[in-house]
Amino acid sequence: TVDSSTFVVAALDYAYQNGALVVASAADENSFHHNLPGTNNHTLYVHAVRQDTNEPQNATTFLNFNNCTNYGAQLQLSAPGESCSSKATGTTSGMAGLVYSYALERGLAPSLSAEEARQLLVMTADDIYVPESATDPTKYPSKPGWDQRFGYGRNNIRTALDWVGAGRIPPEVDVTSPTWFQMIPARGTATGATFDVTGRVAARRASSFDYTIEVACGVEPEAADFTTLAAETNRTAPLGPILAASVTL
Repeated sequence: TVDSSTFVVAALDYAYQNGALVVASAADENSFHHNLPGTNNHTLYVHAVRQDTNEPQNATTFLNFNNCTNYGAQLQLSAPGESCSSKATGTTSGMAGLVYSYALERGLAPSLSAEEARQLLVMTADDIYVPESATDPTKYPSKPGWDQRFGYGRNNIRTALDWVGAGRIPPEVDVTSPTWFQMIPARGTATGATFDVTGRVAARRASSFDYTIEVACGVEPEAADFTTLAAETNRTAPLGPILAASVTL
């Protein structure tokens, strides 16, 4: 869609709050532009990677960026798909279904939340980092860890299911504002710029958790670019709705 109505936003929030993970397509234009409703909060935004030949048996890699698929600041996963982001969305949705089903089979209580399901798929992804992409013009650029072309990496449903089986359920992290692509005036401008970071951090399956909240400018900041806003160890209660107050850039 070209916009995102309040009804769509409310529907996504309702699904999230009731444990349903919404997998959203990054769309198919080899562009970084925002594709709604996928770039709203409370979605798992995915695109496609593929082999480098038409015949899988002759492939030298299965990690090529599929150039009929999009990328950008909110991209989270790269799923196998020869039919652009549409195939990747269906594949990832099926994987999410397996995660939920296995959690039920294992008698996980309380049942998986949408955020726990999202974190399971994201944290068990295999990083896509091809060092030669820095100098090879035939390859799309990649970086260690998250990057805008490949997100957190390629889905690994085997590892995700292993984590569920071992009871290794990640904490929940839901940043609700600033919203994605919200314009924030730079410090020193006439309008000034202070904002609160809001959301929720929790680890309901652990007795305590540690957290660090950091901020940096740009799509792919380096580790040294981040500034720590807040940090705590051995916290027992969920954090929120204010995660960090009166932030300036």
